[in-house]
Amino acid sequence: MTSLRLNRHTLTPDASASLSLGNGGYRIHAPRLAARMEPLEYCNGVPSTQPSTPPPKPQVAPPERLNRGLTLVLAILTLCCVASFTSAYYFYTTKWDINPWKAPTPQANGPMKAFLLDDRDSGVPLDGTKYLSYLPHSGVHNQRIALENALTLAHLLNRTLLVPPIRVARRPVRYLPFDTLDYNLQLIGPEGLEHCGDIPPYISLPVECLDYFESTSLQWDALFDISSIERGQPIRRIYTHSPSAYSDRLSLLPGGVAQLKDASRYHYHFVDAGARPPQDKYEETVSITELAQAPEILLQLGTLFGTNRLILSNEGLSLLSSIRRAMTLRHKTIEGIAKAVMKRIPACYIGLHMRVGDGQFSERKEAIISDSWSRILQRLECTTNDMDAIALFYGSTLASNLSSPNPSTVFRVGSEERELERTSYFSHLRAHCHELSTPIFVSTDLKHPRRNPLLAPFLLTFPSLYFISDFPDEVEPLRSMRNSDGVELYDYLLPFLEAMVVARGKVVVGTRGSTFSQFITQNLWPAYHLAQEGKHVDSVKEA
Repeated sequence: MTSLRLNRHTLTPDASASLSLGNGGYRIHAPRLAARMEPLEYCNGVPSTQPSTPPPKPQVAPPERLNRGLTLVLAILTLCCVASFTSAYYFYTTKWDINPWKAPTPQANGPMKAFLLDDRDSGVPLDGTKYLSYLPHSGVHNQRIALENALTLAHLLNRTLLVPPIRVARRPVRYLPFDTLDYNLQLIGPEGLEHCGDIPPYISLPVECLDYFESTSLQWDALFDISSIERGQPIRRIYTHSPSAYSDRLSLLPGGVAQLKDASRYHYHFVDAGARPPQDKYEETVSITELAQAPEILLQLGTLFGTNRLILSNEGLSLLSSIRRAMTLRHKTIEGIAKAVMKRIPACYIGLHMRVGDGQFSERKEAIISDSWSRILQRLECTTNDMDAIALFYGSTLASNLSSPNPSTVFRVGSEERELERTSYFSHLRAHCHELSTPIFVSTDLKHPRRNPLLAPFLLTFPSLYFISDFPDEVEPLRSMRNSDGVELYDYLLPFLEAMVVARGKVVVGTRGSTFSQFITQNLWPAYHLAQEGKHVDSVKEA
């Protein structure tokens, strides 16, 4: 009989203490312990009375092996930390030394120095030469008119002209009184911001560079051929827009500096000997003859912008006219692009320069567009009755299209239905008014001109319109042009490209009151047409 072997570890109480009687007495029995049964284990079919074997203990790696692994992990972490801090320190200390990729800049008139600002020193020859300076402001063509006046005045005063660079900017410096304008011109220079042009596009600009790419400076001979002017009038190019660096130095020398400070835009005008000053908006008259006797080394003026700033004699007018004729766009790359564009436009086209995007021109843009539309029809020799008929026809069509749910119907120009309707409606008009299909190249500062409702009268009337946006491949080289300071020049040079194309049209129509249109009609058009025919002309009336 198999017996069970109990031990104290297998006993558990199963009852309380009991009381039993025997022979008149009693006994107290301790509680019985019930044996906790363990499962029987069989060995070769025979139950084993030995307790079960405890589970094996997990093996622990030797301490030496653990130390080696921990050392390896710490070494890797240390190496990563050192590499991270080293890289961070390198990028921080050399962040301005990263040179971004720059497309090759096309050469302008030969060597690349055409876009560089020369004469970085602040000195002028101290050989008894007398100088004249002025303060530029506003847009490029306002600066051009001021330069033309300054060149003329410097010649009459027998002084060397200090010529500041052109400033092209999205927000030009407007006219201000002398001291305020001079102070503002000193602040717009790039001094101390040279690193901004080297910052790659994938790095956020620091605070001081946020407006850096909104403007840049070019020397005048980068865009204009002024070599003939230099032969007759000595000039010295300076790299700042304010001549303060020169006036501060010259003021310490015998003779010093004389400043004629204007307090308003029309404060001074300058009258030549023998000329009679008109009764106009200028407050004070300065005699050029008396001004020529000033002993100071530097004569510093404020604004010289204004077509009536100088009241000249016949000799002075002839000098001013020759200077204006010489201020013609001459740029190898831009001229090459302009010729490529003109090859895509049928011959004998009309050039239209229409400025309606800013300032006073934006306020009266509807009137400017209407005026330009009428003047082109006049150039096509349409009579007043013809224009009234065209206006009635296209006016009703335009009104119905603009009121339609789909504005894109306004720009369905040149379709067969439109041409048949045009032919039928205009059959009673004069024969030459059928020349509405004459090619027209339009230069405008309106965005997306082919989709702009303001230009619907042109898009509906003239089936052969061309905009610079129609020639992306030809214009592509302009996008790679970049100034020496890192600023891209595309937005600033595009108007000059359009001006070249407009001025080469057989007829030019400009915007009244625009100095840019005046430059195209009175400078570029004669230079491109009459000069080729060997004719001499002082100015040309715009259409």
